[in-house]
Amino acid sequence: MQYLWRRVTAPLPGMPAGGPAVVGPQLGLESYGLRSVLLVAAALALLAHGFVLSVPSLHTANSLWSNLIQLVLGILAALAMLDAARRSRGFARQTWFLAALAMSVYTAGQGLITYYGPALYRSISPNLKDQIFFFWMVPLLAAAAADPRAKRRLAWIPLLDFAQLVVLSLALHLFVFGDASRWQTDAQQMSFLKWKIRVIRDVIVLACLWGRAFASSVPQVRSLFRRLGTFYLAYSCADTIYLYIEARLHTWPGTWLDVLWSVPRVLAVVVALTWNWSSDVGVQPGDVGWRRRFMVFYWAPVVVPLVVLAICSRMMSFAPTLSTAWIVTTFTIASLRLLATQFRQEHALSGLHRSNNLLRSVIEGTSEAIYLKDSEGRYLLMNRAGARFLGRTPEEIVGKTARELFLPDEAEALFKLDRAVMESGNASISELALTTGDATRTYLTTKNPYRDSKGQVIGVLGISLDVTERRHIEEQLRRAQRMESIGTFSGGIAHDFNNLLTVIKGYSQLALSQPAEPDHNLEYFNQINHAAGRASSLVSQLLAFSRKQILQPRVVNLNDIVTSMQVMLGRLIGEDVEIHARLCHELGPVKADPGQIEQVLMNLAANSRDAMPTGGKLIVETSNVDLEDGHTGSHSKVPPGAYVLLTVSDTGVGMDTQTQARIFEPFFTTKPQGKGTGLGLATVYGIVRQSGGYIWVHSAPGMGTIFRIYLPRVADPVEPLAPGPRLVVPKGGHQTILLVDDDLQLRHFVETVLSKAGFTVLEAGDGEEAQRVAASHRGPIHLLLTDVVLPGTSGSEIAQRICGRRGETLLLYMSGYAGDTIINRGVLESGICFLQKPFTPERLLEKVREVLHATINGLETSSARCTQGS
Repeated sequence: MQYLWRRVTAPLPGMPAGGPAVVGPQLGLESYGLRSVLLVAAALALLAHGFVLSVPSLHTANSLWSNLIQLVLGILAALAMLDAARRSRGFARQTWFLAALAMSVYTAGQGLITYYGPALYRSISPNLKDQIFFFWMVPLLAAAAADPRAKRRLAWIPLLDFAQLVVLSLALHLFVFGDASRWQTDAQQMSFLKWKIRVIRDVIVLACLWGRAFASSVPQVRSLFRRLGTFYLAYSCADTIYLYIEARLHTWPGTWLDVLWSVPRVLAVVVALTWNWSSDVGVQPGDVGWRRRFMVFYWAPVVVPLVVLAICSRMMSFAPTLSTAWIVTTFTIASLRLLATQFRQEHALSGLHRSNNLLRSVIEGTSEAIYLKDSEGRYLLMNRAGARFLGRTPEEIVGKTARELFLPDEAEALFKLDRAVMESGNASISELALTTGDATRTYLTTKNPYRDSKGQVIGVLGISLDVTERRHIEEQLRRAQRMESIGTFSGGIAHDFNNLLTVIKGYSQLALSQPAEPDHNLEYFNQINHAAGRASSLVSQLLAFSRKQILQPRVVNLNDIVTSMQVMLGRLIGEDVEIHARLCHELGPVKADPGQIEQVLMNLAANSRDAMPTGGKLIVETSNVDLEDGHTGSHSKVPPGAYVLLTVSDTGVGMDTQTQARIFEPFFTTKPQGKGTGLGLATVYGIVRQSGGYIWVHSAPGMGTIFRIYLPRVADPVEPLAPGPRLVVPKGGHQTILLVDDDLQLRHFVETVLSKAGFTVLEAGDGEEAQRVAASHRGPIHLLLTDVVLPGTSGSEIAQRICGRRGETLLLYMSGYAGDTIINRGVLESGICFLQKPFTPERLLEKVREVLHATINGLETSSARCTQGS
């Protein structure tokens, strides 16, 4: 009872647990009260029936109390079914209304028995009571024959099937009870005959209800007819047992057997009140499963007319007119049923043709290629758009495979894609370049598994779109975007360099206009020198950002660099920021340019300082990291391998997502105008990527910022950071130097510096002039100082020509180009001497003396020889 109570008071689908929801008409809080009252009333009535049957004094002559209780139970069952109909929609509501109608007819027969008493019950001849109790279940048959897919129209085929069953039932009933002469024979024999006919009727009804329950493909429909089938099964058992005992023992109402009639009624109340309505009933396609073909209704058009014909042929002796009418009626219904079936099939066929025409119109009217392949890769379907892509007709493609239509490599790629889709059962999207005719075009293809009616994958359904022109337009757009980026980039460079040139030109003119004021001119020259230094630094940052600067990597330990930088970082960020170094004691080595790593630390520290205007903490950490395949997290895009992780974090103001997306862009800065160039983090990014590493940033407003740098770990021994004893070279110079550069001002500057240092300088502006100068010079040429890139030739070609005649000449290259240009010229090989522009007079003299005096104290190497350099 507790379980039933929970089912009755459970919220309906679509109704919140905390209260009722209006699901069907007139549904609300009163529905709970009605269901509870009906359940309690049915339980009390069943107990009362047991009490009445157990008290002899309540046994009246006409069993009035027992009949009244059964009448009340019938009314309660009808009300419960009406309530289930109220809580349902569509097909479920219709079914419960028919069930309520059947129960009402049955209860009406019970009312006749209660009103007229035993006299009506004991009458051995057929009467209205027997007709009611034989045909009360007709609405249930109508419910079993109904079609849940029929909406707002009369379902003729189920209706005709139902009519056939009614005709069969009437013919059977007439055959048994229509001959009055039979009722003058043995009463017990007629009682057994009535029992047999009722059993046959119950078997037919149960077959319809349970057949519908097992044949339906919709879970709610199965549940609905299982409930009605369970109720009718209980009634059939009671009917069979009661009528058999009545015929065998000649019992009459008023015994304990009357409980057999009360139990089905109570069960009807329970199955109706515990029904949970679902809007899916009658909305889904309905009974379309393979099990439905075994239902009794499929046999009705053929079997029922034959059975009626056999029965009516036996009735001709006592009811010829009625028998003939039944035969004509049943064959008329069968004919109408066949006509309705034919009309339905023609209507379905017409709808199928319309659907096929619509589908064909869609397939042929689209500009995408639509095709179908079987499991072997043969084309089963190809629309005209796809055929145009291949330069063929659909008839020429169907039946062939990709190997017969495309190049071998392309066909193999298509076959692998198809096989992957069929094996995985999942759709795939890919972009392939296919050669059709003399042109190669790009296709964006979506492939889905093609399944049969059982859900087995038997091929591939594909849709391909020619995106060649779209990709061309996208490439043009990317080029335009790159040009726009170059314009922005050039604008930033022009802005900074114009500022520096303004300073240089302005102070130069001031100095030229006041030659008699050396004190002022000294200040002007200092400002010019300072501006030139800023310009040189800006060029270095630009090269670092573009990853074009020349690195001098060494195997180093990051702990050594961090330790050596701590004091300098402290001066850079100020006393209000605490610096904490958390270094791994067994840190692996990396191969990087120590000076560039120092610049990375300085730029990150400067960025953190600006993010902590009121002070905070700067934390530098190092650790070993081993990333495996399939790793996830913040470093998910870093390739697997062994790395050294350098982490720089601060407790500053942090950055939002939009700022983080742009921090590595050149000239992007959140600082006020004039407070930053926007190249600091761009330089960091360029250095890290050129060093083979990866950098990631994590930040949030108010949560600080964390930079993580992954540098590949190497197994080579660490080279010491501190340089060895410097080579002491004499300050003066007496050697002869051949200077080759196409820039006249630069040549004049270098000649001035070298001449003042005591060197003899021979000048040339290009390769031919250099050869003439070298050929006309009678003495030795100790050093060839040449630019890498010259008009019509290169520094290496000049070195080969001159050193071919002068084996004693040493070689020193110089250039202002980026690193990849120097590499392409064959200069940056191991041991080659190189001087990067711009350079100061001190740096020029230091490098020249270093090359010229490399033979002192037995340290001569062949690295500076022209023959090696060339």
